[in-house]
Amino acid sequence: METWAKMRGIVDRFTNWLAVVMFLVIFLIVLAQIFFRYFLQSPLVWSEELSRAIFIWVSLIGWILATRNGTHIRITFIANHLPPPLRRATGVVMGLITIAFLAVLGAFGAVMAWRTMGRTLITIPGIPIGLLYLSLPVTALPGVFYNLHDLAARREPGEPAAID
Repeated sequence: METWAKMRGIVDRFTNWLAVVMFLVIFLIVLAQIFFRYFLQSPLVWSEELSRAIFIWVSLIGWILATRNGTHIRITFIANHLPPPLRRATGVVMGLITIAFLAVLGAFGAVMAWRTMGRTLITIPGIPIGLLYLSLPVTALPGVFYNLHDLAARREPGEPAAID
C-alpha cells in the first residue's frame, strides 16, 4: 500500500499544480484583455479563444479533482436501497465502467491530438489545436489512477478519500 500512497502523492501534486497553473493563466489573460480593452482602447484578438481553450483544460482537471475527492455528482437512490454486498458489487462495476470510459476517452483524445497537431487556433497561429485534444489523455490518466486506487482500497467510487 505504500507504493499506492507514493504514486497518489505524485498524481495529487501533478493535478494540483496543473489546476493552479491553468487558473492563473486564465486569470492573467482575462486581466490583460480588460487592461487592453478599457485602458488602451485596443482589445486583444486572441484572448477569448485562448481563454476558452484553457477553460477546457480547467473543466477536465476539475472533473479529476472531484473524482479524487469523492465529490463528483452521483445518483445513489437505487444503490442505497441494495443490500451491502450488492451495493459493493455495483460500486465495483461502476468503477470498472468508469475506468473503461476513461481509457477510451484518453485513447481517442490522443489520436485526435496527434491528428490535429498540424492545425492551429484561428487567432493564434502558433498554438496547435491538438493541445486542446491533449487535455483528454492527460486528464484521463489521473482519472484511471484514482478509480483504480478506490478499487484497491475497497472504497466505493465517489466515496470521499481517507487521508493516506
